[in-house]
Amino acid sequence: MIESAEAVKTESIEWHTDLDEVAADDSLTNGVPCQMPLDASVAGSAGSSADPVAAGTGVLAEEEGESEEDQLSEAERISAIEAEIAEVREQRKKLQHDFEKFQHRSEEQRAQWAERARKKALEASLTVYDDLHRWLDAAPMPGDEEQTSASLEALKDGAELVSRGLAGVIARFATALPPLLAADKVADTAEVASVDEEATPCLPEMRLEQERVKLRRAAAAYRAYTRRVKVRRNSDGQHAQATVAVALQKVLEALRASLDAIGGEDVAELSAGYEMLEDAMVKAFEAFSAVLNRFEVSVMEVLERPFEVEQHEAVGQAPAPDKEPGTVIYEVRRGYMYRDQVLRYAQVIVAA
Repeated sequence: MIESAEAVKTESIEWHTDLDEVAADDSLTNGVPCQMPLDASVAGSAGSSADPVAAGTGVLAEEEGESEEDQLSEAERISAIEAEIAEVREQRKKLQHDFEKFQHRSEEQRAQWAERARKKALEASLTVYDDLHRWLDAAPMPGDEEQTSASLEALKDGAELVSRGLAGVIARFATALPPLLAADKVADTAEVASVDEEATPCLPEMRLEQERVKLRRAAAAYRAYTRRVKVRRNSDGQHAQATVAVALQKVLEALRASLDAIGGEDVAELSAGYEMLEDAMVKAFEAFSAVLNRFEVSVMEVLERPFEVEQHEAVGQAPAPDKEPGTVIYEVRRGYMYRDQVLRYAQVIVAA
C-alpha cells in the first residue's frame, strides 16, 4: 500500500484495488441536476385531503410550528458535510502532490537503473576486449610451412577464445524483454485529472460522495503507477544491456565468418588464411572499439603517471631509480572509464 494512501481515513473511504472498480462509481460524478425532493408532509396531506385549500393550510401551520432547534440541527448537518468535503479535497490534493513527486523521482531512478545495467554489460565485455587486444599483440609471425601452420593455429585459438567470450556476454545480456503492463499505455495522470472536469452536483451528500470517488480514483492511479514502475525498472535495465549485446553480436558474426572461411593445407593457402584471420581480428578489434566508443567507454592512460587511488589498484611495487616513488611503471590490467565514472580499475605496478 502506498504510504500517502494510508493517510486517508479508512472509515469514510473504501479503497479500491483497481481503476476498473473505481469506474463503477462514475454514476455518482456525472453532475446530477438539483432536484429538491417532495416534502413528505405535503405528499401526505395532498393524498389524504380532497380539499387542496385545507391541505395547504395544514402545511402552513406545520411550517409555522417548526422549531428553531430543528432548523439549527439541519444547518449543523450541512456544515458537517461541507467540512468533510473540504477534508477529502485536502487529502486528494496531498495525494496528487505525493504522486507527482513520486513520478519525478521514479523517472530519475529509472534512468539510473538503466545506467547501472548498461555499465554491468559493458564491464563484462572488457575481458573479451582485452583478450582480443592481447592476441593481436602476441600473434606469432608466419615463416615456413610449419611456422605458418603453427602461427595460424595459435591465431585461430585466439579467435575461438574471443568468439566464445563474446558469445557468453551476448547470451548473458541479450535477454527477451518482458511485456509491459497493458495499463502502461494509459497516461499516468489521466485518471487523476479527468475527475476534475466533471459537473458538480448541488446536494451536499452527493458532492461529498463525488469527492470520495475522486480520492479513490487518485489513489488507484497512484497504485497502478507504482506497479508499472517496478516492471519498467526491470525492462529498462534489460533493454540497456540488450543494446550492448546487439552491438557485440555484429563483432562476433564477422569473426566467426572469417574462422569458417579458413582452409587449405599448403604454405600459400596457410599464409592466405593467416592474413585473412589476422585482418578479421584487427577489424573485429576496431569494431569492438567502436562499440565501446559509442557507449562512451574509454581506456585509462596510466603509464608514467602518478598513482591515483580513485582510478588505480596497486598490485605491486618495483625499483625504478629514474622514476618518482608512486609513479605507474607497468600496467597489469587496463582500466576503463564510463563517461566520467570508473568502469574498471586499472591494476598497476608502481615505482618503489
